[in-house]
Amino acid sequence: MSEKIFNPENAHKLDNPERLKSNNPEKLFFLFEGGQNRKIVEIGVGTGFFTLPLAQKFSDCVFTGLDISSVMIGHFNKKIAEKNITNVKSGICSDETLNLENSSTDIVFMANVYHEIDKHEQMLKNIKKALKPGGIIIIIDWKAEETPAGPPQHERIHFLKVQQDLTREGLINVKTYNDIYLYHHIVYGQK
Repeated sequence: MSEKIFNPENAHKLDNPERLKSNNPEKLFFLFEGGQNRKIVEIGVGTGFFTLPLAQKFSDCVFTGLDISSVMIGHFNKKIAEKNITNVKSGICSDETLNLENSSTDIVFMANVYHEIDKHEQMLKNIKKALKPGGIIIIIDWKAEETPAGPPQHERIHFLKVQQDLTREGLINVKTYNDIYLYHHIVYGQK
């Protein structure tokens, strides 16, 4: 396993209530508003820290949680069942394959994953293919500065580089929110 990839043995850290202080999913709700019956995908879903509260808030949408780890998908599926959430499904993905149909998805997002991906260009091409016209990509990741937790500095990607990556792939309306989370930036783009 690459050192950059989150170790599934640490899954308990993803559900630590302390995370709500710095990564409260409710602060993202405004990015997901705007329509019913939308298909929303999280890449690197882990235990569902972001997807599950979003699915409960936007119960008229269908959510899919993807992860490269079958162990993490197992944790995620267990939480879906425990919470009896019916508008969520799961699947396995990789940097090269998302297993999503072309033009099938309204929103694709990832949280604390972009810095772990080796092939950004390929991942973004796959996301763009999966997005419907007007679809949205949201990338939440660690700011490229010293923080009390998170990956080493050399693994972090500055938000300007993420913006460049989205623009290079032909995404439009690219913008960054640096003030929602203390230790994370959010980069947004549209197909």
